[in-house]
Amino acid sequence: RAMGVAEKILPVMDAVDAALKHSPEDEGIMSLARALKSSFDEIGITKIESVGQPLNPMLHNAIQVIDAPENTASGTIVEEMQSGYMFGDTVLRTAMVVVAK
Repeated sequence: RAMGVAEKILPVMDAVDAALKHSPEDEGIMSLARALKSSFDEIGITKIESVGQPLNPMLHNAIQVIDAPENTASGTIVEEMQSGYMFGDTVLRTAMVVVAK
């Protein structure tokens, strides 16, 4: 039951992330993002680290492969298209990522 509730909250975080990308200086959006992250922390929802990490199919869904930028190892995540989240030790949603080849 708790996992189902957690999964339903993810689109709210996605919307807040999108709003932050569009208006990174907006104090209201930043405050909302901090409050939501604090709630996630209390519940036990954590963001999966992606950019700069090696691709892990258990945590990441590679949706695009690009030529490796300079000084980037093959198989390294270079961009995150959608954040992934864990609920404790369980993957709620894998991160959608772009990987260097």
